[in-house]
Amino acid sequence: MLTFPRTVLKSTELMGYKLEVGQVLMGCIYLLHQREDIYPEHQQLAF
Repeated sequence: MLTFPRTVLKSTELMGYKLEVGQVLMGCIYLLHQREDIYPEHQQLAF
């Protein structure tokens, strides 16, 4: 599932990626929930 698109308003760097004004970003909730650094037991999550 994707999130709503977001437009970069100020040039910045995020996790090593350079983001420029006007770029459109869209997050993926599924991939976020697979990050072991945030959810150590992500395979056991039940929704």
